[in-house]
Amino acid sequence: KTMLNDLFIPFNIDTTGDNSNLFEKSWSDIIINNKDVRVLYDNTNKGLLYYLFLDKKTFIITDSQDAIKEISDRLIAKKTKPL
Repeated sequence: KTMLNDLFIPFNIDTTGDNSNLFEKSWSDIIINNKDVRVLYDNTNKGLLYYLFLDKKTFIITDSQDAIKEISDRLIAKKTKPL
C-alpha cells in the first residue's frame, strides 16, 4: 500500500497534478508468464510499477512489463538444470 512512497523518486514517477491521487490507488493483479504480478496503474491505465515474488528468495520490481518477462525468464533459465 505504501510502496509508491518509497519508489516514486527512483523510478521517476510524476506524482503531481493529475497523478497526485496515485498514493491512494490500489494495486491490481495481472498474470505474466504464469506468475501473479501486482501492478500500479496511472489515471490513463498505463502500468507504472510492477512487482512479483518469483520464488521464496527472489523479488522483482520494475516499471516495465517487458522487463518483468525478461528478468523472470532469465532467472528461471539460470536455475533450470540440463537433463
